[in-house]
Amino acid sequence: MVKEKKTETFTSVSSGKEQINYKVPDYNVSYLDFFGFFQNPFPVVPDDKNFYVSKNIDQIMSELVYGIKERKGFMVLTGEVGLGKTTISRRIITILEEEKIETSLVFHAAYSDVELLREINRDFGLIKKTKPVNNTLGDQMELLNTFLLAQNRKDKNCVIIIDDAQNLDKKSLELVRMISNLETDTQKLVQILLIGQPELAEKLNSKELRQLKSRIIINKKVGPLQLKDMQDYLQFKLNVCGSSGQVTITKQALKQLYGYSKGNFRLINVLMDRCLCVAFLHNSTEITREIVKRAGIDLSINRTVYDFKKAGLILSAVIILLLISGLIITIPSRKSESPVKKPSPGIVSETKKQLTEPVQKIPDSLSEFLKSYDLAEYSEPFYAALKKLDFTNLSETILTETGYQLIQLEQMTEPIRKKYGVLSCTAADGSKKQFVLFWKPTITISKFYYGYQGKDMLLLQQALKNAGFYYYYAIDGTLGKNLMRMVIKFQKYSGLETTGYPDKEFVFLLANQERRRLPSPVVTEAAPEPETNLIETIDTDNAVQVNQERRRLPSPVVIEAAPEPETNLIEPIDTDNAVQVNQELITQ
Repeated sequence: MVKEKKTETFTSVSSGKEQINYKVPDYNVSYLDFFGFFQNPFPVVPDDKNFYVSKNIDQIMSELVYGIKERKGFMVLTGEVGLGKTTISRRIITILEEEKIETSLVFHAAYSDVELLREINRDFGLIKKTKPVNNTLGDQMELLNTFLLAQNRKDKNCVIIIDDAQNLDKKSLELVRMISNLETDTQKLVQILLIGQPELAEKLNSKELRQLKSRIIINKKVGPLQLKDMQDYLQFKLNVCGSSGQVTITKQALKQLYGYSKGNFRLINVLMDRCLCVAFLHNSTEITREIVKRAGIDLSINRTVYDFKKAGLILSAVIILLLISGLIITIPSRKSESPVKKPSPGIVSETKKQLTEPVQKIPDSLSEFLKSYDLAEYSEPFYAALKKLDFTNLSETILTETGYQLIQLEQMTEPIRKKYGVLSCTAADGSKKQFVLFWKPTITISKFYYGYQGKDMLLLQQALKNAGFYYYYAIDGTLGKNLMRMVIKFQKYSGLETTGYPDKEFVFLLANQERRRLPSPVVTEAAPEPETNLIETIDTDNAVQVNQERRRLPSPVVIEAAPEPETNLIEPIDTDNAVQVNQELITQ
C-alpha cells in the first residue's frame, strides 16, 4: 500500500468573491515538476531551440534570407523591445551557416569607429586573441577587404549582422556605409543587416545619413502578435516542453493576458512564468483570469485593454441620460409663446433634395461580379474598398466568413479569364490597373523558413512539380534550397515580385499554371562498325529507330532538344467575358 503524502493547505478569501486554496510549497519541487515540464516553457532569454514562427516573422525571415543569398547588399530590421529581434537574428544565422555563408555577428553596438570594425573582423576569425592587434582604421579595413576578396574567389558569400544597431553613433553608421562599398564589378562582397529598435529608423532618416538610407534594399519591421497568434504561441511553447494538455488557459484568461502583454513576446513570457507560479501555489493546472490578474499586479504591469461589455453598458446609460435630459429641456419649450420662423422655400427644397437623393448606386458590373461568387451582401464595402484599391481589411473578413480568398493581379492570362469571373479596375489617377477575382485556396502556406517541414510544403512541392518546376527533386515536405530556388524561379516566370516568399497570389497562379512541356531527349546512335548480324528494334519511348548490335552496343549520345519558348503571360482582357468596372462610374 502506497502511503499518501499530505500537503498542508489554507484558504484565502479574495475580495469576498473567490476562495483560493494555497498549499505550502515544497521547496524540493519546482512548478516545472508540478506541471510535468522538462524545461521552462517561457524563459526570459531568447530561445532559438523552441522558436515559434508567426506569419509576420516567417515572411520577414524569408525576405531577409533571400536578400542575403541574392547579395542585395544593405538590409534593416526594426521593432520594439521584446518582439524577438535577437531570436530572429540567431535563427537567420543558423540558416545561413547551413548554406555555408560566412557570418559576423556584433551583439553590443556600443562600439564606435575602429572598435566596431575590429569587432567585425574578430567575429569573422581574422583576429586572434594571442596576437597583437593593429588599431588603425586603414589596417582593419584592408584586413576585412582581403578576407572578403578571398571568400569571393571561393564563390562564398559573407554577411555582417549588427544587433542593437540603434546604439551606433552617426560616425559608426557612416563606417558601415563604407564597408558596404566593398564590392566587385558584378556583386557585393558583403551583405549587411542592421537590427535595432525604432530609434534606428529615426537615425537613418536624418539628413547626414541619407546616403546610407538610399542603399537600403530591404527594410522590414517586426510587429506584435495578434490574439489568435498568441494563443498558438502559448500552445506551442507548452507542448514542446512536455505539457501534454495538462495546462489549460481559459478564454477570459487569454484576453486578460493579451491586455497585459499587447502581443509582446517578452511580456508574454514574463507573465506566463508568473502565472504558472501562481497556479502552482493554488494547486491548479488551469490558468484563469484571476490568476493572470494577480500575476499582472505582482509584476506591476498596466492593463490597457478595455472591457467592451462594461463600456457598452456605460455608453448606453449615458445615451439614455442624454435623451432624458433632452426631453426635460424640450418639454417646457413647447409652452413658449415665441413665434416659430417658417423656413424659406430654398431651404425646404434643398432639404427635400437631400432626403430624396438616392444612396450612391453600385455599378451593375460590380453587382454581377459579386453575385457570380454569391457575395452580393458585400457590395457596399467592396465598392468603397474598390475606390481606394485597398482590400486589406475586407479580404480578411470575406475569407473568414465565406472561405473565398481575394486575389489581385497586375496581369491576366487567357485560361484564368475563362475559368474565373474577373473584375478589371483602375486607380483614380489611372496609374495602376488591377484584375480582381475570388477563389477558394487549395494550399495555405502557414510557415516558410529554411528547414521547416509540413504538409503545406509537401503540397507546394507537388504543385510546383505539376507545373513543371520541381520535376527532378524529392517530394519530402521539407523547405530546402531547391524549393526556395524554384519559388523564385516561378515568381520570375509568372511576372510576380521576386521576394522568395509564396504569397496568396503566388499560390493562386501556381494552382492555375498549365504544365510546362519538358524537352524530350532525342537519342541518336554513333555509326556502327561494319559487322553483320544486326537486329533492328524500336525504342517505344522516343519512337526512334535504333540498331542494336548483338555483340557490342555503341554508347548512345543524348542530346536535349531546344526548350520551347515561354509564353507571354500578359494577355489582353476579353471584355465580352470578363466583368469590368469603368473607372468613370467609380469616380462619379
